[in-house]
Amino acid sequence: MFGFGQSDKNFMIGVFIGLFIILVFVIISSIILSVQKFSQKKKDAQKRFISEAFRMGLTEEEQTWLRTQLLKKYSILPYAIFSSHHTFEKIIDVLVHHLIQTKVFKSDDHNIIDRIRRKLGFDTIHANKPLISSRNIETGQSGRVICQYSNKSYHQDLSPASVCESNELFLKLKLNWKSNQSKIPQQAKIKYYFLFSRPNDGSYEVPLLIRQIQEDGIIEAQHTIHLKRVQFRKNVRISVENVSIYARTIDHIRHGDRVHKVPRDMIRGEMIDISGGGFSFISNQWIHAKTSIQITFRLDNNLFERLEAQIIRSSPIENGFKHHAKFVNVDIKNKEQIVKYIFNQQRKVDRHPVSNNYNSTMVLIGMNYALLI
Repeated sequence: MFGFGQSDKNFMIGVFIGLFIILVFVIISSIILSVQKFSQKKKDAQKRFISEAFRMGLTEEEQTWLRTQLLKKYSILPYAIFSSHHTFEKIIDVLVHHLIQTKVFKSDDHNIIDRIRRKLGFDTIHANKPLISSRNIETGQSGRVICQYSNKSYHQDLSPASVCESNELFLKLKLNWKSNQSKIPQQAKIKYYFLFSRPNDGSYEVPLLIRQIQEDGIIEAQHTIHLKRVQFRKNVRISVENVSIYARTIDHIRHGDRVHKVPRDMIRGEMIDISGGGFSFISNQWIHAKTSIQITFRLDNNLFERLEAQIIRSSPIENGFKHHAKFVNVDIKNKEQIVKYIFNQQRKVDRHPVSNNYNSTMVLIGMNYALLI
């Protein structure tokens, strides 16, 4: 029988020891290489930060403050704060909340952040661009403050309010108190919100982390990036009655480089709503999605003849079919007449004092979008 001799055993032990040493060497080399790469990446990030800060015109004091704060949260990529407005607001929000919670926020810190914001060009947002943070809300913005009790699903409307002051730390709202109005309820289980709208943008709901409520109706709240936004529709849609619609399906037939529109089936129906971008109607005939049609109808004294549209979708209802369609290549004159009709009808029905301004704003926004698209 064959067996291992003493020399063979020594040889195997030597092989295992050699492999172990090689393995340890590879692991240590990998660790050293990773540390070197990490160190180099950190140095490159710092160089890029300094380069970007210099290009943006930041002073040495501003660079030092920003770099010190960023290293606490963003040690690898401190230059990320320069990449976009959204990134800037997110990082600033984290830094400010950290400084407030640790109670190391100095009196001049918000002035430094404000100067940095202005130099980076993040001090204003275009009227049709969404807000990122409550720090972007302009002073004088009006809205309403509401509250929600933890044991109730509905919101209580407290008071009209407007932004009277805002810095990098806090947002201050001035409540429009009535002489006979009770004070704002203050309980631990109540959530507060500031609601407002921006023309050409949307309506916002801002949760308020209230720090204090003064006797004169001033609310001081901590800033937040958790804004809930509802984008306005491009076109305001209203219901219509007694509007007959006459339509023909259209086939597009190509002859060489030209496309001819050939009328086909006649369809009659009743329009049920309309906007600057489309309409809905009911008929007793099924129409497939993407079918092109030409329609004729009358709104008040305005006759609209052979406007081109396309069916978006159709669905069966009790007495026929409901069709949703969008206008296609409608000339500016017809579109202006449609939007003007919608605006006039909306003014007639908006009688509620609270919703009047909101709905009128929505209609005007719809008019602007309708004339642009």
